[in-house]
Formats: sequence, structure tokens, C-alpha cells
Amino acid sequence: MWTEKTVLDEITTALPVTLQLGLMGILVAQLIALPIGIYSAMRQDTWGDYIARSFAIFCIAVPGFWLGTMVIVFPSIWWGYMPPIMLIRFTEDPI
Repeated sequence: MWTEKTVLDEITTALPVTLQLGLMGILVAQLIALPIGIYSAMRQDTWGDYIARSFAIFCIAVPGFWLGTMVIVFPSIWWGYMPPIMLIRFTEDPI
């Protein structure tokens, strides 16, 4: 291996970060999806419903790796800002 660490050491290092990233992704997805779904259910077949549905289908169709790359690349091109790509633990800075 590259790091001369055991597989168990590699897993114990990566597992907490992976779980945090997965849980935060699920939380953000639910915070976006539930209001859109409720709005679409309450106002079926209106322009707002069509727009919300189209947005949801677009979000499902866009590959995550491409969207993540664009989130990093576009701010650096348009505004000259490169988002910090490092881990800040949720317990250190929850917001």
C-alpha cells in the first residue's frame, strides 16, 4: 500500500468522515426535497408544480460528481474564489 498502514487503520480513519458526509448529504436532500414535494402535491398541475417537478427531475438526472466539480470550478472562474477543500469536523464548526 501507499501509506504502509493496515487496512483496518485506513478504514477507521475514513469511516467517520464518510458517515458524516453521507448523513449531511441525506439531511440536505431532505430539506430540499420535502418542501418541493409538499408544494407539488398541494398544487397539482399548476405552473409551480411543473417547475418544481422539472427541477426535481433535473436534480435526479445530474451526476453528483459533475455537480460537485462545477460547485468547485465555477466560483473560482467567475469570482476568483476557490472554496476551501479540507475537512472541518461538524463538532468544531456546525454552521
